[in-house]
Amino acid sequence: MTLEQVGILLAWGTLVGLDLVTMPQAMIARPLVAGAVAGALLGDLETGLRLGVIFELFQYDILPMGAVRYPEYGPATVAAVGAAHTAAGALGIGLGVVVGLVTGLLGGISIHLMRRLNARAVRRSAPALERGDVGVLVRLHVMSILRDAARAAVVTWAGLVLAVGGHDLLVGALAVRGALVVAVVVTGAAVAAGTVGTLRLVGRGPVAAVKPPLARSLLRLFTVQGSWNYERMLGIGFGVAEEPLLRGLSPEANGEAYRAAVARGAHFFNAHPYLCGLAVGAAARAEHDGAPPEQVERLRTALSGPLGSLGDRLVWAGWLPFNSGLALAGIALGLGWSAIIGFLVLYNVGHVTLRWWALRAGWNYGLRVADALRQPFLRRAGALLAPAMAVVTGAALPLAVGYLGDPFPSWARVLFVGAAGIGALLLLWRRLGLTGLRLGLGFAAIGLVLAVAWR
Repeated sequence: MTLEQVGILLAWGTLVGLDLVTMPQAMIARPLVAGAVAGALLGDLETGLRLGVIFELFQYDILPMGAVRYPEYGPATVAAVGAAHTAAGALGIGLGVVVGLVTGLLGGISIHLMRRLNARAVRRSAPALERGDVGVLVRLHVMSILRDAARAAVVTWAGLVLAVGGHDLLVGALAVRGALVVAVVVTGAAVAAGTVGTLRLVGRGPVAAVKPPLARSLLRLFTVQGSWNYERMLGIGFGVAEEPLLRGLSPEANGEAYRAAVARGAHFFNAHPYLCGLAVGAAARAEHDGAPPEQVERLRTALSGPLGSLGDRLVWAGWLPFNSGLALAGIALGLGWSAIIGFLVLYNVGHVTLRWWALRAGWNYGLRVADALRQPFLRRAGALLAPAMAVVTGAALPLAVGYLGDPFPSWARVLFVGAAGIGALLLLWRRLGLTGLRLGLGFAAIGLVLAVAWR
């Protein structure tokens, strides 16, 4: 790769890393999108699509529900495409997957470390937060976002360094058939992870007197996870998003009510980021309605669990895999860019609509926000998405297997199917505690040993 190409991929990987958790969660961090764009930037769309499919299948193994720790496959896919672009054929795919898996592991570790740094910053600023200091609240949030941007850039840079180093190490050291073995087994591991991940998924008011600046609050909600930390989780982002809705309290009692409400807004809170607006709107409306502070705190606590479980069920285990399955099937059927653009448009129509509905409903219902959660469309959406997701992903997986196995010769296809089958059985054997990432790294190591021996 040229220095210019490295710079372009570094910038794209940084944006992808920011999108995963911090902002705006428009799903450009999904491997399908990250890989396709990286391939297009290098003039090699087919390689980007192929590696995007492979890492999308790895992504199926772990969904970001709750506060679970997980690998970061977005920048990893960008680095993988860069690695594959430096080598031709099977060696490129094998090298790309190996580089991507290692980068994904590093990315997951970096997210954990960043959240610990965020928690430390929150503890240092706790007295100012309790005073309702808006400047400190916003500064904490913005610095956390910048910290995540730097983290994403470092992870992408590390992946690109691995790409160049892996190319220098392996090109010329492996025979064609050895490189093919590596590509086949790691692709099989991806299919195993995608299959088992899919099996786990399938198996399982009045108008306010005050006109609130909902649009401003909505824009801030797109960054609600930017300052996620182990101390207050979404609390800082919640407070930043709620603050515009509290400004009407400023004239009362010399602004004391406003500062007290801002301080409460930054307390501990955790829920699904897309439905967090329901709690933001409801808590802000309760403050305007003069609810006692204890009642506002109880409202936030009561909403945390239901909004988390409802959002996980509707989005991470429903809408997201449904759209991802459609995109996988589209790529396998040769739709290329149309599948990627369709995924981004369809997913984000639902994503933005859900965020906007949650914020408006929270404000409109206030303390009666439980009525909003009993809306019939939420129950219908949950009932329809589960079977729809199962049908779509069930159809997409065999299409993806055919797409990934098509370039391999007949003997390699047998090895590919065998690796996928064995990998799926190992992942289903819960006593082993395997994840898709560990399986992929293990298969990569075995493939490299076999490739070196079979020269």
